[in-house]
Amino acid sequence: MEATASQPAGTTQAGTINAKANPGVFWKLVGFVLRDYARTAWIFLNMAVLVAVHALFFKYASGQGHFFGVEYAATGVLAAITGAVIFARANRAESYAILARRVPRASYTGAIMLASWIVAAIGYLVSTLFDLVIFSPWLTKSPFQAWQTPANYLLGSLPVLLGAAFAVCLVGLLSSFVSSSAVRLGTMTALALLVMSFDNRNFPIETLRPILQQLPPVLAPLAGALKFATEQDNVAAVSLALLAGYTLLLAIVVLVLSSSRELILE
Repeated sequence: MEATASQPAGTTQAGTINAKANPGVFWKLVGFVLRDYARTAWIFLNMAVLVAVHALFFKYASGQGHFFGVEYAATGVLAAITGAVIFARANRAESYAILARRVPRASYTGAIMLASWIVAAIGYLVSTLFDLVIFSPWLTKSPFQAWQTPANYLLGSLPVLLGAAFAVCLVGLLSSFVSSSAVRLGTMTALALLVMSFDNRNFPIETLRPILQQLPPVLAPLAGALKFATEQDNVAAVSLALLAGYTLLLAIVVLVLSSSRELILE
């Protein structure tokens, strides 16, 4: 089903779909991935996560920081789970139904990442609307809180949706559909070192502790960007911009790694 070698001499150029020349192919792939995921039982896990989040963390009307903090983590987890599931299904025969001709793997990979982000974004939207309805004046007889304005929801949604995009790109980089075992191992090692650099006192190799201590807080923007949901100061804005840069860089790396291979349906 999958071939990584160069195109056979007997294959004509007409058998290749040029995604750049026909952008509609990409959106067909996105639609196919979304429909395929919606038909699986995994969609119920997304629903279960949303129910659990509201049952555990939104029993009462919450403040601005609490609401966006919980949604930031929950949406990131949903994006990671969805991306991992769809990337795991990408090599299955069921996922090749739309690939009647040669399709660039990078286009298919990009469609998977976008579809995963859309599922997470829909989950966040449903969660937000559910919170608004449950604690609305029509049900609680109490007015909305002062922070519950369209502007605050718009600004607060930026780090939530950007964090979900980062989670999808990271899962894509760690998937076997995109990268080799060496790349995945190197990525996980780098992440572990960056996490340990925040507190290197428990690092098992004592000689490396001074080196870890010198590492800059590369992962700090992942947490700092959340501050933008409540305070749009310079630190929060820079953190959000860095998170956007990390996400864009990861997306480019994922697409480049996957562009050297083609999907072929025999």
